[in-house]
Order: sequence, then structure tokens, then C-alpha cells
Amino acid sequence: MQRRVQWNKNRKYVKKGFRTPIIDEMIFDRVVKEICLFYELDRDRLIHNKSRDRKTKDYPLYRQLTYYLIKKYHDELDIYITLTVMGKRFDKTHATILHSIKTVKGFMQTDAKFRKEVLSLQNKIETILN
Repeated sequence: MQRRVQWNKNRKYVKKGFRTPIIDEMIFDRVVKEICLFYELDRDRLIHNKSRDRKTKDYPLYRQLTYYLIKKYHDELDIYITLTVMGKRFDKTHATILHSIKTVKGFMQTDAKFRKEVLSLQNKIETILN
């Protein structure tokens, strides 16, 4: 897949497309809402959980899935978003976001049940975003 890039004056590449707070917020809210509905989760715990209590044992995986889907839909819509910006939404570092995306991709390759769940979730989100 060929990336469409252009160079700006500071010699940093910028992906063509546009990034507006409205679209960012729409993607973020839709993905978080659908994951919370699909897995019956609490939105605040999904986004801001720092505790280690047993009730939130599965939340890290769902949070990783959230990062993966947010990045996926930004890329599909050709909207540039950095991992740092994504991390600030969840009080995480860019490295955590990158590791999480790789983890979800790995789970999708090895776990058929998880892959089915993710594809079902993607279908729900895509029908709403389109």
C-alpha cells in the first residue's frame, strides 16, 4: 500500500487529509460507545482506569481494542492522528498505544473467537460512521 505523504516546511511528513476536532471526537465517541455496549463496560473505567481491582480484570484488553479501532478508523478516513494525541485521551504514552495496537493485531491472528468479535464490532461501527 502506497502512502500519500507531503513534506511541510519543517521537513516533517504530513499525511494528506484533514484532521478536525469534530471528526476526532466523533470517531472516539463512537468507538468507545460501541465497545462499552458490546462488552457491557463502564465508559469511565474503560477510558481512565488506573486501579488494579479485580472487577476490571478484562479492561486492559478492551482498552487496547479501543486504541486499535480508533487508529484504524482514522487511517481509513485518511485523517492523520499521532499516537501521542491518542495517548493523551487515555492518559497513556505513545509507546503504550503502539504496544496495544500490536497486541490486538497479534490476538486477531491467533484467536479466532476474538477476531470474530472484532469483525462484528467493526461492522457495527462502520454502519454508524457511514
